Formats: sequence, C-alpha cells, structure tokens
Amino acid sequence: MLPILPALGQTYYRNKLEFSFSSKRWLTPQELADGQSNEQNVLGFHRAGAFDKVVNIEHCFLQSDPCNVIRNRMRSIAIAQELSFYDARINEGFLRNVIIRVTTLEEVMVIIAFQQDAPQQFRPFLDELLAGFPQITTLLYCINSKVN
Repeated sequence: MLPILPALGQTYYRNKLEFSFSSKRWLTPQELADGQSNEQNVLGFHRAGAFDKVVNIEHCFLQSDPCNVIRNRMRSIAIAQELSFYDARINEGFLRNVIIRVTTLEEVMVIIAFQQDAPQQFRPFLDELLAGFPQITTLLYCINSKVN
C-alpha cells in the first residue's frame, strides 16, 4: 500500500457545494437557553442529524470566491424580494437549495431549486442575480424536479 498523502490545502479546495434555504435556523445551546427564536431565513448547510435546521453560512472556507459573495447576495435578494425560504417540516416555501460550482477557468455554474412554478417570483430573482454577477456562465433552475 502507498502512504496516505496530505491535502495540499485545508481551505478553499472544493469546486462544488450545495447550500439549503431554510426558514428555520439552527440554534446553539446558548441561544436555546436564552430563548431565541429559530424563525429566520438562512442559507447554508444542514446541521448533522437535523433535516429541518440549517446553519447560516456567512463565509464558507470550503469553496473559493466568488461562491461566498454569490451565496450571500442570493440570500439578500430573496429577503429583499420577500421570497419564502423552504420549511422542511411542512414542505412549504419557495426557495429550496442552490448548487454553486467554480471551474479551474473561473467559470461559475449556479443551479437553483424552486418549490413552485412561479415565474413572477423567480424571474426577478434570477434577473437580479445575473445582473450582479456577470461571471455566472451557466444558470440552471429546476421546479419540483423539472429542469429549465
């Protein structure tokens, strides 16, 4: 057997990640003890063992920019446009998840999953996203498993 080789870097080594929109934020034990509400629109990773709670990610150290800027802007656009974030417990909400991929040539692919077919909601969202990020070379979206 060959020896195990260490990774060259411990940060920014992923070229693709999936993030979930959620109307329920994961709370730390201290936040729970303080009685804070988890009713907050967030975009990030599911907490291990909690299908319905998402850890809000402001800065991800797994994937290089422009991933962080795009993800944070998506959250801001959605909140400004008053789009609903998905609630896994009751299977409701407009925005479900997003995959962001950055190639070695710095091309950016964004795939967004919407829960409902509502062009009057997703078109302004997508238009604003593309207007702010000309480096997005591929934008795909799906609605309840229909790819467009």
